[in-house]
Amino acid sequence: MVSSFSLSEWFEKLATHAMHLILAAIVIGAILILIKIQRAPDNFDLRSVIADEKGKPSIHKIGQLTALILSTWILVYTTIHGGLNESMFGTYMGIWAAAQAADKWLSRDKDHEQPSPPPTPNP
Repeated sequence: MVSSFSLSEWFEKLATHAMHLILAAIVIGAILILIKIQRAPDNFDLRSVIADEKGKPSIHKIGQLTALILSTWILVYTTIHGGLNESMFGTYMGIWAAAQAADKWLSRDKDHEQPSPPPTPNP
């Protein structure tokens, strides 16, 4: 037996899944754009997102990227399901702003470190 849906039920189901489809299209589109930019003959290199200045993978950068992706996904998920409020959004923005400020402050201290003088030889 075939179940029948009223038109309003059909639109309600479409609206529920439309946000997921739009989000999936945005993610796929962003990935395709990044791939196209990566293949372009300029100096853009996505490896710099996870590598340090020497080109080695950086656990700090990988962790930061993972945290950004995960926290953004949680924010989008709560927005889709109607759970986002001002305090959650403010906390999200504050944490990422504080992380960037702390990173700049810590790297500033690293740049200003004085090299220790060489040891004096004993006569």
